[in-house]
Amino acid sequence: MNNVGERKQPLRSRVALCLVRTLVLSSLAVAGSIAPTGATAASPDNGFGTLFYSPQERASISAARRVVPGGSASSGTTISVGGLVRRDKGKGSAWINGQLVPEGQAVQSAGIPAIDKRDITIEGHRVRVRETVDIESGARVDALPAGSVNVKAGK
Repeated sequence: MNNVGERKQPLRSRVALCLVRTLVLSSLAVAGSIAPTGATAASPDNGFGTLFYSPQERASISAARRVVPGGSASSGTTISVGGLVRRDKGKGSAWINGQLVPEGQAVQSAGIPAIDKRDITIEGHRVRVRETVDIESGARVDALPAGSVNVKAGK
C-alpha cells in the first residue's frame, strides 16, 4: 500500500525545481538587459556616478558628521554633550566633544564636569544632552531648532 506523502514528494520537488529554473532564467534575462555594453560601460555619463568613496572622502564625511551645526568646534571653549551615563553605585561618564569622559576627569580647556541624571554642570554651565554651550560667551545651540517639537494637549 502506498502512502499519500510518498506520492506527493516527487511532485513537490519537480515543482520546486521548475520554480528555481524559472527564477534563474528570469534573473539572467533582467541582468542581461540592464547590463552596460561595450561603449557605454566606460562612459562617465551612464548615470550611476561613484559607487564607493576613497579613504580621504570617507574621512571627510566622518569628520562632517561629528561637527555640531551652529557650534564652533575649533574654538576650544565649546562644550558639546553627546550622551551620559549615571550609575546608581559608582561614577558616571559623559560623551563630551565626541570623547568619553569619566566623572571626575577634567575636560580639556573646560574643567571637571559634574554628572546629573539628565545633564552635566561644567564651569557653572548646565549642559543637556545634544546641546552645545560656548563657555566664554554662554551661547547655547540645541540639536533641535526652536519650535521643531509640538506637543498636543491631551483630551
